[in-house]
Amino acid sequence: MNLLAQTEAPLMTHGTVGEAVDFFIHFFKTPAGTVCFVLAGGLLALRIYYAARQAVSVRADARLGPPRGFLASYFAKARLEQLKKQQRWEEAADLLAAWQPGRGVEVAELLIKGKKYARAAAILVAHKRLRTAADTYVRAGSWDLAAELFERAEDFARAEENYLRAGNKLAAARLCARAGQPEKAARYYADAERPREAAEQLEKAGKTREAVEQYVEALALVERAGSLEAASHPREKLLSGGRVRDELCDKILSLYQKLGDADAQVELLVERERPAEAAEVLRTTGRHHDAARLLVAHDLLHEAQRVLDEVHAGQDTRRRIFQRT
Repeated sequence: MNLLAQTEAPLMTHGTVGEAVDFFIHFFKTPAGTVCFVLAGGLLALRIYYAARQAVSVRADARLGPPRGFLASYFAKARLEQLKKQQRWEEAADLLAAWQPGRGVEVAELLIKGKKYARAAAILVAHKRLRTAADTYVRAGSWDLAAELFERAEDFARAEENYLRAGNKLAAARLCARAGQPEKAARYYADAERPREAAEQLEKAGKTREAVEQYVEALALVERAGSLEAASHPREKLLSGGRVRDELCDKILSLYQKLGDADAQVELLVERERPAEAAEVLRTTGRHHDAARLLVAHDLLHEAQRVLDEVHAGQDTRRRIFQRT
């Protein structure tokens, strides 16, 4: 600072070039001059660094880093080959994805080599390589995802296989139903405790007796559920549950009629507290006396009389039927 104080103003105004250079040399030897020199050097080095980084950047999007530079291809290619030789597959995939995003399938192949199956499969799905993506999910142990992709690719056999490996029998059942395999679908629905759906598939397959058994099981499940719900909410009317029960009951009755199993029809109607309908089933099959006994047992005496009148039953027959113990 003393040097500056001793320097006369005319020297700066009218001095020679050499004197000005001497002045700056002396200034940079002072603490303040040293600080200015270091700062200027740092800014220059930082500018050179960013210029070099921009020149070799492989980023296509400036938001992800410096924009792609004019030396990008050369450096990226060399670096990619080096990473491949070192078997650093995930790093190679990241580099390739940043350098050339359109080469997604090659990126996925590199990730597969690095055993990053889930990432690879996601990329393959984005590029519409469904079968390859499904195989990759299989290698990753993601059976459900693999099965969904196989189903989208209409490879139903492998989709079914992977749904079963995932323990998803309900999805396997829906797949088989879609593929036109009702018996197999019914088996999977039954295993998944969906008897109503199993019955519908058996009915499609023409397995009427087996379908009835599944409908009966479905009715039992609905009634158990209704009993539990009624116990929890005794004052509420369970309209939806009653509707489902009625639908199942009517379906079972129609199938029993198709099978010609009048006894099963009667048993179900009696359980459902519909004795008049049960008696009508017996009457239409020619079992008038049995129909009359059933009506008498349920205090439907007038209806019982009409049934016996149809067959002109004698007094002894009427006496035996009406003598209830």
